[in-house]
Amino acid sequence: MELVTVLFAEEAVPLLTAFVHRRAESAGLRALVLKGPIADADGLRPPRASGDVDVLVPPTELAALLALLAEDGWTARPWPDGPTLAEKHSRSYRHPDWPVDIDVHWRWPGFLVPPAEAFESLWARRRTVEIAGRPVAAIGVVDMALVLALHSLRDAWQITDPRHTGPSDYELLVEAVAARSALHAPLGRVAESLGAVPTAAPFLSALGIEARAGDAPAEELRAWRLGAV
Repeated sequence: MELVTVLFAEEAVPLLTAFVHRRAESAGLRALVLKGPIADADGLRPPRASGDVDVLVPPTELAALLALLAEDGWTARPWPDGPTLAEKHSRSYRHPDWPVDIDVHWRWPGFLVPPAEAFESLWARRRTVEIAGRPVAAIGVVDMALVLALHSLRDAWQITDPRHTGPSDYELLVEAVAARSALHAPLGRVAESLGAVPTAAPFLSALGIEARAGDAPAEELRAWRLGAV
């Protein structure tokens, strides 16, 4: 009798998270885990089954990591069809033996500082989290809150989608962070350091957090406001 092994998404995500981190680390590369089950464990959003593993890498190390993934049989998903103003910030990779993708980011929409500078800022505040029995590098809790907020604000229609029968993920995020006052001052500082004060303005305002916007790059800010990021 043939033995068939089925790997479900909820099992694959932590395993693949650990795999990507080990693969990068073994080659002397850096990768930071974004969102996923770590965000759930942080209490910043309701638990859910993820369909991919999100990692952020410094632009200078992107090609090396993608080469490693290619060696392991990962291939890029085609870009979406149709015209778009959006600047590329990530790409998804699939594998025939895995039920979830790896979404490799080299910048995060809403961070208006240069991508390399943003990565170094996040890396300086990284934490180690155990996933599938292995330590992995993840962005800090404050950074995670900002990443989730920008992710929601980028697709703002989801926040007010009339099909929602309860609070949106964004509303739950605001509620969760509002209840943790120790995060407020660091959140303002982090938003300043990443150039995210103007892009995260609704989130910061909802929490009563004041932060200095600084001189935001005009083109990047315009693209954000047009939804072209």
